[in-house]
Amino acid sequence: MKIVSRIFMIAVIFLIHSCNEPAGHENTEDNILKGLESTLPEGWRYSKIDTIDTTQIPNGLTTPEQVFTVYKEEHSLSVLLFFYNVKLKPEIDSTIQEQAMSSWCTPVFFAESTGFYVVTSPCFIHSSSVAETGMEVESVLAMVKKHIENQ
Repeated sequence: MKIVSRIFMIAVIFLIHSCNEPAGHENTEDNILKGLESTLPEGWRYSKIDTIDTTQIPNGLTTPEQVFTVYKEEHSLSVLLFFYNVKLKPEIDSTIQEQAMSSWCTPVFFAESTGFYVVTSPCFIHSSSVAETGMEVESVLAMVKKHIENQ
């Protein structure tokens, strides 16, 4: 599991870059993920999680506005993405820094759009195979990140 976590962290760090968005663009759930499924590779899907237990949130963070899972059908590959109001960015960044040294389920910045600040964690990536995770999930995460930031 440590290898999977490290691969995931490297992938997330690799994917982080600044986001340029048009002013006044409203990011609702429909806008954020509209068209995402058509950009995902065959067999990959996403779905909204309507109810989430506080133990399913990265350490130190409050309950997000929305949670989505990106997963591969018929495989044990999935990633949870936690959507927060972008106005909470300073608070979330502070929590990320605080948790980085003291927590295994560390929150990690994933993407930012006009309305949302998206976080994930290595403990919320699930895979049946390290090789599958390293190759396939990294590619899919890059697609999802680009899609969110272009909304």
